[in-house]
Amino acid sequence: MRPKIASKIVNRVTSGQVTHSSYPMRKVQEAFRMKGVELTEEHLKPWADHKVEKARLDAEREANAPTLAARRKANEERLALRAKAADNQRALIRTKEAERLAKEAQHAAAAEAGREAFKNAMEKEENAEEVSSLLDMDTPAIDESLANGVPETEVEVKEPAARGKVASTYAYDALSVKDLKAECKARGLTNYSGLKRPELTAMLTETELC
Repeated sequence: MRPKIASKIVNRVTSGQVTHSSYPMRKVQEAFRMKGVELTEEHLKPWADHKVEKARLDAEREANAPTLAARRKANEERLALRAKAADNQRALIRTKEAERLAKEAQHAAAAEAGREAFKNAMEKEENAEEVSSLLDMDTPAIDESLANGVPETEVEVKEPAARGKVASTYAYDALSVKDLKAECKARGLTNYSGLKRPELTAMLTETELC
């Protein structure tokens, strides 16, 4: 240690301008020894007081250790309960979301089944209308002259309009109800949307005869 620094330390310690953190005790003892100044208990009081205070704090900390441990444990248990409650809440939310998705899927399946059933019912009704129209269709009468074996050149042509009607009726029987309605629309007819096959066929046939 340099003499200048030793003098500074001695002067500050003897004047009471230091604390225990100003200089280490070892350094103070060395400075007093270099300067030949007696180091008394009064000079070392800041370090002695610090030692006593440290011992008191250590004893207090040791005495409070069980309480601190109990508080720490209680705090850890409280945090664990909060984490468990948060996990339960998240699990409940996931369960409700899964139930909601399952209900939506069930409703969608039911709606699709209803649409399919309605489609099948409409197709069955349309097919039934076609069969009914075929059963109700009048069978064209055989010309008596042809039935009696008269040559074709000698057959008298009778009621050409009726024959044209029969031929058109057979042509319309090959069309679906949808196609018959489309034909009515193309010819500029009205009030045909609610008609069935026989009525549509009759309407189209009448327009040809007119």
